[in-house]
Amino acid sequence: MRDIQAELILRGQLPHLFFFPELYGYFVSPYERGLKRNCANIRQFLADFIQKRKQMLKKDPSLASKGDFLTILLTDDHFKDNDERILDECFTFFFAGSQTSAIASQNLILALLKHPHYQTKIRDELETEIIQPHLKDLMA
Repeated sequence: MRDIQAELILRGQLPHLFFFPELYGYFVSPYERGLKRNCANIRQFLADFIQKRKQMLKKDPSLASKGDFLTILLTDDHFKDNDERILDECFTFFFAGSQTSAIASQNLILALLKHPHYQTKIRDELETEIIQPHLKDLMA
């Protein structure tokens, strides 16, 4: 999905769209038609997934307390009866989350490279607070 998002952004830089922005709503080249098809396929996949979750919630209302993102949207009054709104919110959440996570990871790596003493502190803390306790649980 990230590749398709990137391709959609790059599509705006195509020469025929740059010089004739009124063509943006039309997919004239084979590349653009393929991109449109891919977007439709992903959208349909997610729409089917949403429908399956709706059916699961109808069969077992106790799942409403599950607390995952899609269940929250499906039970929220603002989204509950609008599949398009749920679909758009899922895409927004995915794309916004993937970009911010990637940027945060890059910034963290850069900061650790510039400050090796923090690398050591983080490595030591991971070892004592996460790895060793987890190994003790596995050995018990």
